[in-house]
Amino acid sequence: MFTPIFEGDDHQGLFQMSSDQVANCINWCKGQNPPLEPESVKGQTLFLIASTWEYDFSSFGTYQGLDAFKKMKDVVMATGEFCACYERAVGGGEVYAGNNREYQDLRKREKFAQAFYKLYTGSEPSISDDDSSGDNKKNGLLDGSAVSLMTVKGGKLLDEGYFSSASGISEEALCLPSSYDLPLKDLTELSSWKKNIKYAEDDRSLRYPRAVVMIVGILVTIYSILLYIAYQFDRINNFIELDALGILTFGKLRISPDDRKSTFNDKHQERKVVVHRDIIIVCLVGVAIGVLLISGKIFEVVVYLMLKIQEVFSKH
Repeated sequence: MFTPIFEGDDHQGLFQMSSDQVANCINWCKGQNPPLEPESVKGQTLFLIASTWEYDFSSFGTYQGLDAFKKMKDVVMATGEFCACYERAVGGGEVYAGNNREYQDLRKREKFAQAFYKLYTGSEPSISDDDSSGDNKKNGLLDGSAVSLMTVKGGKLLDEGYFSSASGISEEALCLPSSYDLPLKDLTELSSWKKNIKYAEDDRSLRYPRAVVMIVGILVTIYSILLYIAYQFDRINNFIELDALGILTFGKLRISPDDRKSTFNDKHQERKVVVHRDIIIVCLVGVAIGVLLISGKIFEVVVYLMLKIQEVFSKH
């Protein structure tokens, strides 16, 4: 679920971004010097830090806007504030003390944030109740920054390798539940994720065959249109000795001089004479096949025919 890959229509990437945020992230990463990979931990984390959240934290926050949030050192309070302002996952029965509102899986979020803090800083998270400053004790604001410690250490940005290596040892610290511990609703959603991943893998494996089929469909459509143009050209051409229809059909078709006599259905004729009606039928069939190939509907037609044939044989 929490990967930097952009998949699905919404809730994409490491921070479950909307489609608009994904577009902004891609543009922001490309505009950096050097450019960053949008589908990476480093690119998405730095984009999130650089993003303007002032509206979110001024409108939904408990404290004094975004600057105050970035100075919070109490990880539990910072997690609740981030959930209230950025994620806004209301409901679920777990109360955030900052505004006495309920949010989904807030205790899990707090637990993961504390484990994350400890993992990347090597120290236990600070709790505002342990500090002696009265004002800071009330709102969790200190001169340190729980938010900054997620991406800054020793005065410089962490590279992506730091995140990747840490994720390898984070499973035990996070204590992720097994499938036996999940309720039915979560199991159903997990099964849906597995199907989506499998569908995405299958879709990638069929990308090149579909592209080939589409190219063939485009060529068939163009060829059919050129056949009709060649027929009309031969009808009105009285200037040069050129059999355009014969050239395009490799000598298989030629126009009827009087547009009345047709040998199109004569199986014994090697080079068939066609009238306007014949060439229209040929072109329409060719265009129809080309459109089916381009749109991918040809696969549905093939599957339908195979099922019908199987149904006929199963009756016998």
